[in-house]
Amino acid sequence: MSNTASFPFPAPGPSERGQAVLRLLLLVGAYVGSGRLGLAIPYIGSNITLVWLPTGIAVAALVRWGARYWSGVWLGALLVNLSIGSSWLVAGSISLGNTLGPLATWWLLQRLDFHRTFDRQKDVALFVLGAGSGMLLTASGGVASLWLTGLVPAELARRAWLTWWLGDTVGILLAGPLLLTISRSSRQSLSCRRSELAVWCLVTLLVAWGAFILNAGQGTGALPLVFLTLPLAVWAALRFGVTGASLAALLLSAIATWGTAHGRGPFFLNDVHQGLMLLWAFMVALVLIGLLITALQAEGGRAEAEIKSSQERLSSLIEAMPDAIFFKDGAGRWLITNGPARRLFQLQGNEWLGITDAALGAARPEFDELSSACQRDDELAWQAGKLCLFEEQLRDAEGRLHQFEVRKVPIFESDGRRKGLIVISRDVTEERNAQREIERLSQRNELLLMAAGEGIYGLDEQERLTFINPAAQRMLGYSADELIGQVPPWRHPEQVADDRPNACPVRQTLADGLPRRGCEAWFLRRDGRGFPAMLTVSPIGEPGRLSGVVVTFQDVTERKQAEAEIHRLAFYDPLTGLANRRLLHDRLAQAFAKSARQRSHGVVLFIDLDHFKALNDTLGHDVGDVLLVEVARRLVEAVREEDTVARLGGDEFVVMLERLGGELLPAAFQAERVAEKIRTALNQPYVLKGQPYRSSPSIGISLFLGEQKTRDELLKHADIALYRAKKAGRNTVRCYDVTAVAERGSGAGQPIA
Repeated sequence: MSNTASFPFPAPGPSERGQAVLRLLLLVGAYVGSGRLGLAIPYIGSNITLVWLPTGIAVAALVRWGARYWSGVWLGALLVNLSIGSSWLVAGSISLGNTLGPLATWWLLQRLDFHRTFDRQKDVALFVLGAGSGMLLTASGGVASLWLTGLVPAELARRAWLTWWLGDTVGILLAGPLLLTISRSSRQSLSCRRSELAVWCLVTLLVAWGAFILNAGQGTGALPLVFLTLPLAVWAALRFGVTGASLAALLLSAIATWGTAHGRGPFFLNDVHQGLMLLWAFMVALVLIGLLITALQAEGGRAEAEIKSSQERLSSLIEAMPDAIFFKDGAGRWLITNGPARRLFQLQGNEWLGITDAALGAARPEFDELSSACQRDDELAWQAGKLCLFEEQLRDAEGRLHQFEVRKVPIFESDGRRKGLIVISRDVTEERNAQREIERLSQRNELLLMAAGEGIYGLDEQERLTFINPAAQRMLGYSADELIGQVPPWRHPEQVADDRPNACPVRQTLADGLPRRGCEAWFLRRDGRGFPAMLTVSPIGEPGRLSGVVVTFQDVTERKQAEAEIHRLAFYDPLTGLANRRLLHDRLAQAFAKSARQRSHGVVLFIDLDHFKALNDTLGHDVGDVLLVEVARRLVEAVREEDTVARLGGDEFVVMLERLGGELLPAAFQAERVAEKIRTALNQPYVLKGQPYRSSPSIGISLFLGEQKTRDELLKHADIALYRAKKAGRNTVRCYDVTAVAERGSGAGQPIA
């Protein structure tokens, strides 16, 4: 019966298992002991008592230790019922109800955020609700078991159910709070008041003995004696806390129950049911009085602590304020000041407390003028009856004049009498000086802005123009009047090629607050002509709270043209416009990498014009240059746009082809077809200075795959193939790599044309 698999709790470790067993035995023992004590005073049969304290023990154990100890509740209930001669069937069924009831109470208290310290009035209500709700199961299960087995007749079932439910509920209210709140700290608190506790116990026993034992009862006239015990319960709650209040309620209830059971006391009436109801009401009242008083004390303590904490925070805040703060009463006497206020008037200790401005001016001549101004402004604030702002001045010990911005707030009583005046004085001397300096710098910066040779304009967070200097107006062709407050019509950098909002540095700066320098831009003038510019974007404000940006730009048209000319001279042949040797080497490096990735051959065609020197010698170099330009044009037209055509110097040209396939021989044959196409194109007649002329090329071919060859090796092999073509009679094509393959295969070394 100790299996707890129905409840998803983690298994305890070895060090916890012994403690769990000890707790379980303690729970069973306490349940059985208190149950036997309760059954000693049965009310209906041998199973229903006036007060059933074991339910309070069970609920307290479940709340403090967890629902895993349900088996101890069940076992204790089973043993108690067996001890009075109940059958196994009756004992088992009653034990089941006695277990489910406390479990239901535990579950409900967990769901309702119950504090077992009873430090809120809400916790008292939740505990009563949980006790009454859970015991519905206990009473229903127990009475049903007794009725079904014939131990309780049907005519007594309703009264038995009510008695069972009230007895179990009162048992929880009496035993539960004591067991839930008792702790080392509560025991120490009681120990500190042990003398008072001893006196209380003696007085309580005497009063309770007189009210519940010596009193013969048998009439409602004895009931007023019960009220003598209520001050004792209040005494215990106020002085000994929730544990003492619970102990008082339990002790007084036990004496009242014992007296009633033995025919004594005010609750032993001729009408048994009426007396029983009064007894239960008395016990519940004792418990609620104690718990509510201690809860109110706890809430009052928390409220007092919060007020004290708030006062301390407010005092610390006032003391930490850089402004001088005063609080004056209705007569103008100083009641509260902070450090800056005391330093302002050079006051030490508490010599400021209770003085007035007039008294300060009389005692300190250097403050006489200021004190007069303060009194005048105070009266104006009282007359206005609302927050007022004043300007006041004070000279320090060195004769320097300080300006103060003073706020005064009058406070009135409900009947209109003056209650107090809050004064907050801030030294604004440096602020005013800084403001004047800012205005001076602003004027100077405005002059610099107007005289600057660079274009400068400002935009707000919606990209609307806020200002534009004369240089920008001249470069863009707009006037300030027609643009201020509008989104500028010119384009911002990168928007020409990329319309994404984050592609524009102006919008990027507005988004993240970071400056951007050296951004390339393209501006459109009013007449539609554009020009390149270099700009800097600077944020105005702080990141996250920008108010706009300032854009500074320069027209870099001439610089761009110079850069383009330098690039052309560095990488292109000035005569033909073809790539030169430097650019060819760069593209060969790229082609090697691409060939390695794609596992595809590329090729270099080395082209030399036959008898070109003779042309230069006979017709002149200017005619030779015309021929070179025409040859360059035909070479470009003979190959694909992605292929590279370069001039190395004189009449030497190179054509680089890519993506010729992965196999050597097919790639070689494809290259030779292109070479033949080039040879045919260059064999066509030329017209040089009005005279027809024929020229033929010799072409050498060298293939590459990845980086198996260096650039120098590749060009050298193409040159060797070119030499073989010339040796074969010119106007021919030779492939270095196919020749090498043939030489390795047959030893003949026959070139393929």
